[in-house]
Amino acid sequence: MALANITLTNTFDEWRTRTNQLIVQGDQIIISANAAYNQANAANSLANSVAFAANAYATSVGTASNNYAVTVGTAANNRANTVGAGSNAYAITVGTAGNAYALSIATTIGTAGNNYSITIGTASNNYAIAVGTAANSRTTAVGAADNAYALSIATTIGTAGNSYATNATNMSTGTLPVARLSGSYTSVTGVGTLTAGVWNATTIAVAYGGTGATDAANARTNLGAAPLVSPALSGTPTAPTAASYATGTQIATVQQVYDTVTREANQWYNVSSFTPSLADSGKAILNGQAMTFNVPTDASVAFPVGTRMDIIQWAAGQVTFSPAVGVNLFSAGGKRTTRIIYSGATLLKTNSNEWALIGDLI
Repeated sequence: MALANITLTNTFDEWRTRTNQLIVQGDQIIISANAAYNQANAANSLANSVAFAANAYATSVGTASNNYAVTVGTAANNRANTVGAGSNAYAITVGTAGNAYALSIATTIGTAGNNYSITIGTASNNYAIAVGTAANSRTTAVGAADNAYALSIATTIGTAGNSYATNATNMSTGTLPVARLSGSYTSVTGVGTLTAGVWNATTIAVAYGGTGATDAANARTNLGAAPLVSPALSGTPTAPTAASYATGTQIATVQQVYDTVTREANQWYNVSSFTPSLADSGKAILNGQAMTFNVPTDASVAFPVGTRMDIIQWAAGQVTFSPAVGVNLFSAGGKRTTRIIYSGATLLKTNSNEWALIGDLI
């Protein structure tokens, strides 16, 4: 509809012309709608015609099919009933006869069979007992022979050696008997306790707790230890300290020498006649009464040269020194007796069977 661009100022004729155009266009739309309606009715008619024909055909075929199925079904059912009746009658007859026969056979065989089983069982048990006794005797005899054979084989294998048993690479766990291993093995990952034989192996380095040597001398060298013979010690070595004036082959330490020089053990004797022993070396001997001090020979008491003994008159009685036959005792003016109480004298061995006597003497 072309109503655009029409304003109120247009003439009446123009408005009327436009109105007529709208009416004509509306009539054309109505005509087109009627034509579409008529076409739809024609299509429905065609569809109804086709459907009617199809339904008629289906009805005709269905009727015929149903009639055929009924006829066939009736005949088939009649035949099945006839056959079923006959089969059932035959099955009953056969079943009755079969059951009776089976019962008869079972009863007869069962009775005879049981009697037979009992008889066979009794004989079999007797036979088994008899055979068992003989078999046990046989087992004992064979076992004894087998054991003797096994022992012989084991002895032979153990003596001659089994390459598999003696090869440690074939073993992962367990214990090897004595003299079972031979040869050299480089893949040993663990070492147990050796109860016999000789252990041979490469040296173990000091860093791993070994000595790095195959003998004691080189082991001491590798460990920095001093040799046993004429060791050259350095630093400040220590040793146990012996008592002062101790004798023997014990090492004399600085402390022991100091004690011997600066200290003197006292030994008191309250006897009238006294002969010293090696234990009196280096001591101060005090008397409790007048006493004769006997100086022995080397054959009697082997005092080493340089032995010293100090004697103090500790009582009113004097001490008189008397050398044994064969002993030279030298003193100033030949004096050999302490002068008064608390007078002192010293004996010093200067040579074999030779002593010097000095002190407060008369």
